[in-house]
Amino acid sequence: MSFSYDFDNNKFVFGWKQAGRWKYRRSRISYIPAERNIVGAVPNWLDVDLQENYIKSFIVDWSKARQNYASNQQLPILNLGVGYYYDESRGKDMVDIGDGDPLAFSESSSGLQSLIPMWVYLDYLFDKQYTQKPLSSINAGSENDFVLMNIYATKFKKGVQAKVKSGEAHYEKIGNARLPFVSEESAMDCKRLFDVYTKTAYSDIYLEEPEQNLFPQTQVEMMYDLLRRSSKRGDNIFIATHSPYILYALNNCMMGYLAKDKIPEGAMRKNEASWINPRDVAVWELRDGQLSTSADCVNNTLQDEDGLIRGNYFDRIMHNVMADFTNYATSTRSVG
Repeated sequence: MSFSYDFDNNKFVFGWKQAGRWKYRRSRISYIPAERNIVGAVPNWLDVDLQENYIKSFIVDWSKARQNYASNQQLPILNLGVGYYYDESRGKDMVDIGDGDPLAFSESSSGLQSLIPMWVYLDYLFDKQYTQKPLSSINAGSENDFVLMNIYATKFKKGVQAKVKSGEAHYEKIGNARLPFVSEESAMDCKRLFDVYTKTAYSDIYLEEPEQNLFPQTQVEMMYDLLRRSSKRGDNIFIATHSPYILYALNNCMMGYLAKDKIPEGAMRKNEASWINPRDVAVWELRDGQLSTSADCVNNTLQDEDGLIRGNYFDRIMHNVMADFTNYATSTRSVG
């Protein structure tokens, strides 16, 4: 498919590329904002009159996704020894810390209030959406009807009228419609394509500031788990971060992939399920609102020819962090 925007006529243009059109796989596009902890900070957020924007969209998705986790079906939160569940009878989000006295989510730490809304919705995207009733929108039914009729008219309608007149047409109920086809085989092919175009095959996830309020080691473990779980269905993750620890963890996983054939049999292969091909990763740096570039960049990324995040990037970050300490230490030695 292709997208473009005609600025002269203020018109959005969408078109199918005929090559590979019928090999399309539908993705679910989801945005997890930095403001996600509003669901813990504002107890009555369901009653708040919010603008129709990405924050409200996330809250609606979160409110539906959390219903998958009851007290006997808790979601473990990383390796922190805590579990999340939704107490439907009281309409309360709860955190089980293992001492027999669960906490109200709104009374948990800032780290958990940032992590749990993200992790609950990610678990839904990685797993539950394929086994549970999907989060449906008001327009989902009409959108699916439109998709069906577009597929039918483009690929299956030709020759149908003659079969209808001769009484040889095969009728099949697909979605909300009962349609005539030239053959049963043609009807089954249309049903298959309808499922492909309307059922999620993978997710495109836009994740903002996943490191919020988390200790460095927890950030690293979270990144390992995120890469591991997103690989199962080929999900695409787009991350906006200010944390070098997120990048360290990503670099570790890319290095593990590159070194996998050189690691001796039986040697520790920690987090192997999280290793990722650097060719599937792009890392950009924004500085003063623009992409940071330098002579040794590949495609304006921070990566070297092997796809790893360049060491001089981490050196620069650490140098900036340690600059005051170095200056003070140098001054102390000079005075002595």
